[in-house]
Amino acid sequence: EVVEPFSLAQVDVKDILDKGALGTKIWTHMVRKRLPRFQWTFCEGKTRLRFLAFSRELSLANGLCFMFLVMLWLKSYRISNEVIWQTDWGEEFGGSNPEKIAMLEEKYYRPLGAHLARIPKGKKGYNGRVERSHRSDDEELYIPFLLDIHNGQELLEKAMGWEYFYNLVRPHHVIPFCN
Repeated sequence: EVVEPFSLAQVDVKDILDKGALGTKIWTHMVRKRLPRFQWTFCEGKTRLRFLAFSRELSLANGLCFMFLVMLWLKSYRISNEVIWQTDWGEEFGGSNPEKIAMLEEKYYRPLGAHLARIPKGKKGYNGRVERSHRSDDEELYIPFLLDIHNGQELLEKAMGWEYFYNLVRPHHVIPFCN
């Protein structure tokens, strides 16, 4: 568990174009409308506050842009402590090359008060909060609303409303089972 807010974030990229999660009809709609395929997700460990961004390609350049976007937003609200970005081993966050990760840390992450950390290989549960939030995105955003979205602008508008609801209205606790 995280003690200090904005000290650890689980970060991942969701491939929205997942036929198994969405079903054929929604998947086909998404392809035909050429909607952005990737959702970038930053899920803060203590508060569960999330930031989302979307892209058509999965790349290191987009990963760095997402990090800049989130860290500059945090800095604008005077959040100055170091934020650990806990990710998997995807190339969009540097992959597994230690020299590349060290260069990214020194040149991009540290100057903005961020630190790049990796979950142990094969242990997706270490990023369980962000993975669970992706399931909520499917169940509460994409499956019920994607067929009504016809372009990237409409996706951004719907996602902005969803993110407001997720961050400020939707409860994020487990109700204990009682006999």
